[in-house]
Amino acid sequence: MTAREAYARACKRLIDAGFSGEAACLDARALLSFCWAKEGLSLLLNLDCRLTPAEAARYELAVKRLAEGEPMAYITGRQDFGALTIRVVPGVLIPRHDSLILVEQALARLQGKESARVLELGCGSGALIVALAVARPSMQALAVDVDPLAIELTRVNLARHSLSQRVRPILGSWFENVGKGETFDLILSNPPYISSEEMQALEETVKKEPVRALWGGTDGLDAYRRILPSAYAALKDQGWCLVEIGWKQGPAVVALFLEAGFDQVEIYRDEGDRDRVVAGQRVVAGQRVVAMRRIADGISEGVAEGARPIRKKTKIWKIEHAKDPRIREAGRVIREGGLVAFPTETVYGLGANGLDEHAVAGIYQAKDRPADNPLILHVASMEAAKALTARWTEKADRITAALWPGPLTIVAPAAGHIPRIVTAGLDTVAIRYPSDPIALALIEAAGVPIAAPSANTSGRPSPTRAEHVLEDMDGRIDILIDGGPCAVGIESTIVDLSVEPPQILRPGEVTRAALSRIIGEVSGEEVREDSGMQPKAPGMKYRHYAPEAPVVVLQGEPDAVAAFIAGLERPAGQVPATGRIGLLLSTETWRILSLEGNTPAQEEGAYFCRDMGGHSRPKEMGRTLYDALRACDRERVSLIYAEACAADEQGAAILNRLRKASGNRVIEL
Repeated sequence: MTAREAYARACKRLIDAGFSGEAACLDARALLSFCWAKEGLSLLLNLDCRLTPAEAARYELAVKRLAEGEPMAYITGRQDFGALTIRVVPGVLIPRHDSLILVEQALARLQGKESARVLELGCGSGALIVALAVARPSMQALAVDVDPLAIELTRVNLARHSLSQRVRPILGSWFENVGKGETFDLILSNPPYISSEEMQALEETVKKEPVRALWGGTDGLDAYRRILPSAYAALKDQGWCLVEIGWKQGPAVVALFLEAGFDQVEIYRDEGDRDRVVAGQRVVAGQRVVAMRRIADGISEGVAEGARPIRKKTKIWKIEHAKDPRIREAGRVIREGGLVAFPTETVYGLGANGLDEHAVAGIYQAKDRPADNPLILHVASMEAAKALTARWTEKADRITAALWPGPLTIVAPAAGHIPRIVTAGLDTVAIRYPSDPIALALIEAAGVPIAAPSANTSGRPSPTRAEHVLEDMDGRIDILIDGGPCAVGIESTIVDLSVEPPQILRPGEVTRAALSRIIGEVSGEEVREDSGMQPKAPGMKYRHYAPEAPVVVLQGEPDAVAAFIAGLERPAGQVPATGRIGLLLSTETWRILSLEGNTPAQEEGAYFCRDMGGHSRPKEMGRTLYDALRACDRERVSLIYAEACAADEQGAAILNRLRKASGNRVIEL
């Protein structure tokens, strides 16, 4: 059998096991490279060569293990961690990319400390302590774990990186075998922090990893309760303790740090804009100044590091037409530096004077928004839009003449007078001319371009009703204009006209086909979140639109989705093991479930159900999506299954929002 034939069989097997076509091909190629010991060009040039029986058998077994849900890292015995390659084995936790922020923050605190002493608690494979020791050649460290296999694996990884003389592995539970009276400049840990409830909803591949390294007790906080008081006692004055946390655990872990006596307690976010690390410092007695800050990478000028929203009395005005005299007052508030939430045809916006950097800084504070995430300037005329650009092209003329006012944002070279906080330091600016009459009247009344992201706290589902805005922004803004529900319900399409061919940065109601009919070729290739590029427009880099509960997207025809949901049904009165489940399904799927007698019973308390509209009618689903996600929060569901609409260009915007909300947890049926 040739390598090409074996590869084709492997792809088919993985697809049959439920992998997407792209994932199957990538993973099958990675396994072939591993089993055959050929990489890159060498692999491609030899695909028509025959595998030996041993090579073919090794490859077939590796594919079988992957198809059955075993993590790739356990099969290959290695995992990339930053610039390092870490040896891994089944039974020890696989190091994750998310943990690199723990390394980054630890390194920042070791800066300038010669011969620093470091302690890692729960070292697992040793990835964290290896990364630290490689970057800080003068540090000395202890690495503790209760599992003998983990300790042996840490020894292997230390030896592979020539660190055995500087890092000493210790078998024991937390501080059990750490010398009495030993003190450290820095203590770090990525302890088990998954709650009992969340354990039930873990992906199948994660469940193959050791439970003792994942489960943190009923609420996921057991390890922090044990670690923090002892860590405080074991730190030198001015020493730091850093721990990785689950994305919902920030406030609770901060409270435990403060109870243990720490100061300067800080929360740091990962690339998905989720709380990921908490750090606290032991300070010299008599100099305690308790401070809690939430830090986002890349703070831009004008946004104070750690700034918190000022509490305000929010006025709520119900406005039904564009001639309401209160719109003039709202315009004055914006012009003078205040914050006003207002309806558009897409979602509610949080508006400030787009030419006043201090006013715009208030948006970032109110939303708790990462400052490398640029804003859209809203205008009420074509002339106002052109004045914001350094170069207005013929394509910009054609596309705006056809589609403005409406749910379309263009990105163009920025004029020199636009504050850098609006563009997040980029040389381009995003501009929109909305069609909602109240929005247009407000922009005209303000007399300035209005910088306006969606009027929700960062990462939450966008607001399409005034009550959604109030849930997040009450007390943070001056005025909320209640103009009723938004007609479109999802954010505008964003097209970058500063590149050739123009590129869609965020899909919306205006499709690629509609744009191509006007200006010719338009690239629809989505920029990956992990590409390393700074986002040129909102909605590109960070996890967005997410409710409190994890979201799983079901992509497929209604009959396949109905079959999947029917398999979730429990006997009458029995709540699912994961807690209450939210079901956001199409009209067609609900009809199939009803005809087959498989409709989940809401009165049992096990499910929260919502009809999202027609599977092949994305506009219906768009109008209801964010309201349904927020309803799941109000109903306190612990897991949400959301059906994607038809996988065509019209449905691309809905799938994009669901992928963002779910962190790309998609089940293809």
